[in-house]
This record gives sequence, C-alpha cells and structure tokens, in this order.
Amino acid sequence: MDMNSTMAMMLDYKTYGLEILKNNIVPAVLTFIIGVILMKVVMTILDRILGKSRFIDPMLYKFIKNATKTVVWALIFIEVIKQLGIDASSVLTVFAAAGAAVALGLQGSLSNLASGIIMMFTKPFKHGDYISCSGFEGTVDSIDMLYTTLITADGKIINVPNSVLTSSTSTNFSKFGVRRIEIKVGISYESDEERAKYAILSHAKEDKRFLTDRPITCDVLEYADSAIILVFRGWVNSADYWDVFFYMNNNMKTILAEAGAEIPYPQIDVHTR
Repeated sequence: MDMNSTMAMMLDYKTYGLEILKNNIVPAVLTFIIGVILMKVVMTILDRILGKSRFIDPMLYKFIKNATKTVVWALIFIEVIKQLGIDASSVLTVFAAAGAAVALGLQGSLSNLASGIIMMFTKPFKHGDYISCSGFEGTVDSIDMLYTTLITADGKIINVPNSVLTSSTSTNFSKFGVRRIEIKVGISYESDEERAKYAILSHAKEDKRFLTDRPITCDVLEYADSAIILVFRGWVNSADYWDVFFYMNNNMKTILAEAGAEIPYPQIDVHTR
C-alpha cells in the first residue's frame, strides 16, 4: 500500500469519525443534558403541585416522585440510544427478554412493588401511624417502592418488605386518633372492691388527658384463685397513650393503698384433718 492510499484511508476514517461525532455522539450528549434538565423541571413541578398539597399523603407523594423519576430516566435512555444510531426496538427487545429472566429471580421484589402500589391506594396506614405486623412494631416513616420503613420506640429503623404488610394481619393503633387504655389489677378478697373501683375512677377523672366524651370504667373482670381482678378502661388521644398508661400503672399501688385495698400475693389455703 503506497503513501497516498494510506493518507486517503486515514482521511476516510477521520471523516467517518467526524460524521459519527456530528450526527450521533453530539446529539446523544445534548439529548442527555436536555433530558436531565427536563427531569429537574418535572420534579420541581411535582414538588409545587403535590409536595405542598394538603390532600396528598406524604408517602404517596414520595412514591409518585420515585416512580416518575424512574420513568423519565427510562425515556432519556431510549432517546439517547436512538441518537447514537442504535435501533431502540432491538435494545428494548433484548431488555424485555433479560427482564423476563431477571423477573423470575426477583419475584419477591416484584411482589413488594405490587404490594407497595396496593398500599398507596388502599391506605391501610399513613406517615406517623403506629402499627404492628408479623412481630414488627413502630411508627411509619415512609412507604417506598419495595419496603416500608418503621421507626421503633427505642429509635431503631426497620425496613419491612411491602409484601409482608399486605399478606399478613396488621394493626394500626393510630387510625382513629384515640386509643383505649386497659389496666388489670388484683385486690384481695378482704378488700372493699367498690371502694377500690371508686378510688381508681376518681383518680382517672382528675386527669384531664382522659377524654370525657368516652366512657371511663372500672369493673370486676374475674374472681381468680387469690384475688379479685379489676379492669380499668379509659380513652385518651393516641399521642398521650403511653404517658397516661405508665402514669396510671405507676400510681395504681398508691391509689389502692389509700382506698384500703391490698394487692395480694398468690396464696394457697391448706386444710389438714
């Protein structure tokens, strides 16, 4: 190959490279930059419309935001590969085939995703609710695409798979904004049960945290082997539940002592002939 042929070939490669740079790479880079800018604009619009709305649950907004971001990134990717001269339909076919294979190995994740979508629309609980399910218990911090984050009373973070929450029985302690306190205590058979019940009720009614539009009761639950079991019940706002519960528990012994009632030890009467 002579020098002229070599130079001509180099010029052809250079021209071809410049054509690719001009017709493919530069448009692809510009498409990517414009796509990122558009995504920021879309996210800003979502923040203004949904983020500050009083009618949109914060967890639903976060879920929509993450899903929108995923869709926009997918559209940007498709447009970029088109600009690079790659047949998008072929790439999508390959991704679809790969996705089917991956889906078989990610059935649990897909189940969590479907469960997350279901919870977004059925709303069994919302941000700030205190729930328990399958041995997990805590305040709901967020519902993401795969996991629901709970914050426990002692400051731990638990990520519960969404499918666990939809396939198991869950308890929402905050749904109605009020909770009923229930405390059981035993008094001896020698004690005056009416006087003990009156003392407990009087102490509870002096506490302004108990709701006056709901019943406050103290009744005999059962006559056990060694004690008469009393059960006290009263309603409070959910935010006051634990404070009032421990307050009543901590003062129950003093209340009964002032009423002349005794909390007995387990005992057995033995008769000999």
